[in-house]
Amino acid sequence: LLELKKLDDKQLLVETHLVESKIHHGLRGMAKSKAALTASRTNANAIYVAPALQSQIDLMSGVLHCEEGDYDTAHSYFLEAFEQLDQLDDRDKAMPCLKYMMLCRILDGLSKALGISASGTMGIRSDRAEVDISGMVSGKRGVKYAGRDMEAMSAIAAAASERSLKDYEAVLAKYPNELQDDLLIRHHLKTLQEQLLESNLIRIIEP
Repeated sequence: LLELKKLDDKQLLVETHLVESKIHHGLRGMAKSKAALTASRTNANAIYVAPALQSQIDLMSGVLHCEEGDYDTAHSYFLEAFEQLDQLDDRDKAMPCLKYMMLCRILDGLSKALGISASGTMGIRSDRAEVDISGMVSGKRGVKYAGRDMEAMSAIAAAASERSLKDYEAVLAKYPNELQDDLLIRHHLKTLQEQLLESNLIRIIEP
């Protein structure tokens, strides 16, 4: 990396720092991942970045915001990445972005329903989570990308909406590949499971 900086090849630095960010994220080193992504963006601002590469920068930005519990901002970045990849007709890379957008809506809706902030503090709770991704499923994007991935995320949303831990576990068993193969989704589904468990406990003790 030091040698690359000496060469001052901005394009290569953008790609290298982006890879570095992904590696640190995989190792759960969020601070280092964020710093590497910032370095990638800084170099990207000085040159023309092709849509395919820009989509990966936006995708990584969304991932880190999602990890911080800022689901609205994460959704915006995932949407940017998805639209660029969709225009490039890169279905394989666009599909995860769409799933991440749905994941953000699910997590945000359940967190608000349970009154859980990103720091884990409790607030006002409601009996039903406002988890509605029907527009994403039935809309133009949903039709184009229909399949088991969309079905899996829809089923997770339904379980979250009902605050049903039983339904959630049944969905995991039915769609293991679609829900467990992706690092970000797998990690946040664990968070979702903890929130559903908590909501079930709340139901028991609520008057």
